[in-house]
Amino acid sequence: MIARRVLGAALALLLLTGTTACAASASGGGASAAPTSTRAGAAPSPGAETPGAGAATAPAPTGIRLLGPDEPVPFDGQPVSVVVELTGADGPIAGADVTFTVVSGPAAFPGRFEASTTDETGVTAALMLTPTGPGDVVLRVASGTLASTVTVTVAP
Repeated sequence: MIARRVLGAALALLLLTGTTACAASASGGGASAAPTSTRAGAAPSPGAETPGAGAATAPAPTGIRLLGPDEPVPFDGQPVSVVVELTGADGPIAGADVTFTVVSGPAAFPGRFEASTTDETGVTAALMLTPTGPGDVVLRVASGTLASTVTVTVAP
């Protein structure tokens, strides 16, 4: 239990300093590189993300599109990956921070939210959405000042 709390605190610190803790691949959407995913214990406040030294600022996002799952997922106790694409006025946005939170429905993220960064095709994923029963799960997906909701259906 103590090791879990220390790990959670370390992940939160990495998130606040703009460093990613682990790499994960997105399924579907034709992503050719793996987006990164970081989890922490409390949702970040707006503007709390600090870019790394010398990091380029991503253009402002104008759209968030759900790539998957595009059909109901079985309620089998396994985490579900939620894959989205982030676009701007000139196309996909690479290197943008995206935060996923559950708004309503029978599911949760360990630590209440999940944050990740888009790959060069504008694609990223939340990898640990854990359904707790069948039904519609509404997620808030946010990057910068843009936020959208997407729905994932968990079948009985």
